Amino acid sequence: MEQVQAEIRRKYRIPPQVAEAIGLLRAMSVLRLDMLLAAGALNILGLALPLAMLQIYDRIIPNAAFGTLGILVLGLGTAIIMEAVLRQARSAIIAWEGARFEHRTTVELVERFLDAPVAEVESKAIGTHLDRLNSVEAIRDFYGQQASLLLVDAPFLIIYLGLMAYIGGAMVLAPVLLVALFGTLAWVTGHALHDVHGKRKVLDDRRYNFIVEVLSNIHTAKGLAMERVLARRYERLMASSAALSWRANYLGSVSESFGSGFAQLSTIAVGGFGAWLVIHGQMSTGALAAATMLAGRSVQPLLRSLALWTRYQAVRLSMERMRAIASMPRERNEDAATLGALESLTLENVFFRYVEEGPQLLPDST
Repeated sequence: MEQVQAEIRRKYRIPPQVAEAIGLLRAMSVLRLDMLLAAGALNILGLALPLAMLQIYDRIIPNAAFGTLGILVLGLGTAIIMEAVLRQARSAIIAWEGARFEHRTTVELVERFLDAPVAEVESKAIGTHLDRLNSVEAIRDFYGQQASLLLVDAPFLIIYLGLMAYIGGAMVLAPVLLVALFGTLAWVTGHALHDVHGKRKVLDDRRYNFIVEVLSNIHTAKGLAMERVLARRYERLMASSAALSWRANYLGSVSESFGSGFAQLSTIAVGGFGAWLVIHGQMSTGALAAATMLAGRSVQPLLRSLALWTRYQAVRLSMERMRAIASMPRERNEDAATLGALESLTLENVFFRYVEEGPQLLPDST
């Protein structure tokens, strides 16, 4: 995975964070040709309902064209069924690729962990290593379900906005301006969330290390009657962690609530401006209905992408923890030449100790 990210940075000259995200998506097989074709088909099928509403209000109802209505409803139903089948198939493929990514990455990290020098492993507590290994699951959930779907669907938003501009003209500015305003808010909230998640990770490491130490020395703790003291210590650790969890959940809920509010404001703005155009004869009723539906389909992915930005702050810390294991030095050199069979081996003046300052376990042995 590190080689893939280095190749992407060298070839396209993009920031390391973007290269890392693209490398993860490629590792999950999300950027495959069939997945991109499925995304294109889904977004094209999504245009069926707005265009059908345009025809119903402007052509079918004024002319009482029941035959055309039947054919249109049949075609619309077929498009909806095809869209549902494609979405289910795509979700199943992405979930499977995410599971494969988690299995492959976890195995690689455990191998790197086992190949690391003993001093490097013992320099961190057990709880820290466990938390680093568990970070793969958070990365899998983010890139394998949310970010991947949004990334492959995002380029097709140009189609929705372009069609909305073609139908409603300046009406397209309403959702774009509202999304820009919400993006500024999400950017500020995201940086605040990153700081909160960083502090929370530090406290969680202390809490997990405390639990591991207590369970490893439970007989000593009970023999010294330290149950109450240890319980009070854990209570203080949990109180600090809970306070930061509340702060993170609060900032996340603020971003989501503002996103829902901006989506409603976008619908109101498009509907109000479109109604003014209809009253003055500059737009038909069908065009207003189609533009309103297109605004909803274009604003929701944009708002979801900005909401993902706030969630990405927690995933960034998980990626840093995963890199901490991936960057651990190896105790053995895989490129070294393999020795053949040895008939005998003689060791002279051998010294051995686990750490640099530790005692000699084999002092001048032969």
